[in-house]
Amino acid sequence: NDTDAILCALSRLAKRPEARKKLIVLTDIQPVTSFIQKDFPDLTPHALLKSVIEHAAPSMGIEVIGIGIMPRGPVETFYPNGVAINNIKDLGPVLIRKLQEVLDPAFANQRLAALRHRM
Repeated sequence: NDTDAILCALSRLAKRPEARKKLIVLTDIQPVTSFIQKDFPDLTPHALLKSVIEHAAPSMGIEVIGIGIMPRGPVETFYPNGVAINNIKDLGPVLIRKLQEVLDPAFANQRLAALRHRM
């Protein structure tokens, strides 16, 4: 389950001394009931996942990036910096591109400018 896995990874990453912390999640975007769901009875599994990504991760100084593999929903709904792939063969190139974007802001800005130019 995304929520539990992310919370576990966040707790481990938060203890790391590095200034920049990034977490890449491979997902099918199918949140199911979390172990902590009982503590948040007013939240659906989807809302809980979204809350963890939008509030818990940033409060710990961690950016979460999602890669939806044949997702069952829009990746960007949960992962603002997410991307979807529909063929597992695309995982390698997409993962490398996301790493470049995350680790090299200049690369991300060049890519964004190129996309805007095409429009």
